[in-house]
Amino acid sequence: MRSTVLIIFCWFSLCSSLCAQRIEFIAAANYNQFLNADLGVITNLFNNGSNNNSKPVKNETYTGGYGYTCSIGLDDIKFGKVPFKFTLVYDHYSGGINYNDHGLGSRSAYNFNTKKDLLGLGIYPLNITWFDRLQFSLGTQFNFLIHAHQSGEQSGGTMYANGSGNTYYIATNSSVNTKEVNSIFYAGTNISLRYECKLSEEWRIAPQTMLYIPMSYEFKSPYNPTLSVRPYLGVVLIKKI
Repeated sequence: MRSTVLIIFCWFSLCSSLCAQRIEFIAAANYNQFLNADLGVITNLFNNGSNNNSKPVKNETYTGGYGYTCSIGLDDIKFGKVPFKFTLVYDHYSGGINYNDHGLGSRSAYNFNTKKDLLGLGIYPLNITWFDRLQFSLGTQFNFLIHAHQSGEQSGGTMYANGSGNTYYIATNSSVNTKEVNSIFYAGTNISLRYECKLSEEWRIAPQTMLYIPMSYEFKSPYNPTLSVRPYLGVVLIKKI
């Protein structure tokens, strides 16, 4: 799988001389934080603390995780008078989820840590440069899952009462299955800001910060709707073509 990614990156670099004004190489660290995308959580805030047996109870916590990314980009590609930027991205990130749902007559819980490797294509139609050094970019990134690993457990079951009024819980436990957990395709908005320093007539280097804002869920149903927000901090090496 890694050899396939390397071949794609080499092909991307080779084609750059045909259509781009600049080629850039990016290496960065990221910090992933999972967030709840279920609006029902917001609704529960208006229940005035009520927690009787007629309402479901959901508890969930998320842990962040560090990762890294590397990418190659083609900058200043003109479509008419609009300069576009395209990037091919390899992204690795991690995080954890602890979720418990006590519904009406049933219970569902899972607790696992995940690591993901994505291959993505970024398209930036908005690129603004000030003083030939400070560049702001806004675009969309489409990602494809190439590898994932989960470690943890999940459980579920039903509750019933017998004639004496006692309540019983029938539970099933299993390991988290990678193929059943993760979504395959992802999309999000990228915002980046960099400050370029001139090394020579052909080369520049720049510190860069970036924020990935998700537009799709990280996990499949019936897992709770979860989003991944990832800030990045890295360095860019730029070559004029």
